[in-house]
Amino acid sequence: MGKAVSDVVSGRAKPENRNGSTVVKVGQAAGGGAFGGKARNRRAARDSRDQYVELAREKTTSWTLHGFTTVGTSSTNDYDNFYIAGHRTYVSYDRYLKTGPYNFGFLNTKPDWVEHYSYQQGLLISYWDRSQVDNDTNWHPGQGRNLYIDAHPRPFYRLDGLPFSSRIQVYDAPFGLRKADSMTLHINGQPSYVRGQSGQPLFDDTQKYLYEELPNHGVKLPAVGVKIRVLEENGTSAKIRIS
Repeated sequence: MGKAVSDVVSGRAKPENRNGSTVVKVGQAAGGGAFGGKARNRRAARDSRDQYVELAREKTTSWTLHGFTTVGTSSTNDYDNFYIAGHRTYVSYDRYLKTGPYNFGFLNTKPDWVEHYSYQQGLLISYWDRSQVDNDTNWHPGQGRNLYIDAHPRPFYRLDGLPFSSRIQVYDAPFGLRKADSMTLHINGQPSYVRGQSGQPLFDDTQKYLYEELPNHGVKLPAVGVKIRVLEENGTSAKIRIS
């Protein structure tokens, strides 16, 4: 920390110009400096006019910037964003897609009991947005570092009228020619039937893949006109067209 800044923090600096910066007077805590003291001192810091804070008025500085840049009120950066498509089938590690997914369907009577269902096979497409640092869609709905795009994005509902969780919603996420499996899952022991939907061979990023009733499930896409169509599926192979 340079002397000018340390003096400001401790409340000892005096108004002057330094290296293109101006020290201005905005109030001082009665004790403990700008970041210390008791609650009354913090109130005094807000109300009095005796503390000095250094404000940079110019973009030039004698300090060496390591990983920092001087900006105004906002800045703009470029980030990569792209789609990744992979054909998923029940072979090798992906064989667990058939038996791995589970649902706690008997919480009221058997809280540790689960029932299994299958994630479907097909062309699974994800959207990568490098401007995001995580996939926490509870905090930023529809946006994440890499999110899977559901070929059947409209939420489907449980017997009690609530949408199934996003983990179950994506069971039929892959694009393809095959109809998804139907299945019965339970909510506190009560069966809820899920009817498998017809295959969706076309991905079109100008279409809607986020629904407000389940905002942590869908994906906001850039709508630049990317289309991927599944033309053929044969075992572990698939033929697609990208446009």
